[in-house]
Amino acid sequence: MIPTLAKPRVDIEIRRALTEDLKGIMEIEETSFTTPWPREVMANEIAANPFSEVLVALHGKKVVSFMIYWVVDCERHLQNIATAPAWRSRGVARMLMDHLLGEAQRDAPSVIMLEVRELNREARALYLSLGFTQTERRKGYYSDTGEDAVIMSLNIDEENPGRRE
Repeated sequence: MIPTLAKPRVDIEIRRALTEDLKGIMEIEETSFTTPWPREVMANEIAANPFSEVLVALHGKKVVSFMIYWVVDCERHLQNIATAPAWRSRGVARMLMDHLLGEAQRDAPSVIMLEVRELNREARALYLSLGFTQTERRKGYYSDTGEDAVIMSLNIDEENPGRRE
């Protein structure tokens, strides 16, 4: 049996990103990361990359969070996830992650992979609470700070649909 999702927020809508969401996505990207993705790269992820899925979380018409993951066969690789500062720690990123886990469960067996900064304890705690495990560490992975990346993965099959609390 698949565990139940955390209770979704009724004031948040999750959908695929459209090109008109790019401005809101870039505002979040630029306030969230010391080395943000360039606008052209983000636009390509939304409109042209055949492996890319870009989701937004909306409050009304405002983008408050987004997620980018690539789908290759039965693997999903989380590329980017960020939430507007005013919306952090309010369950929005978990809603996006729940969507990703649901997609992966439909394709079971599958795996979700991600890299996260070693010092990003809040994100690592979220991923651990969803059943991800640390598989390796990449020394000096992030060129802007030299910080290590923690590689995490979650294998999903019919017997192990992933843990969601």
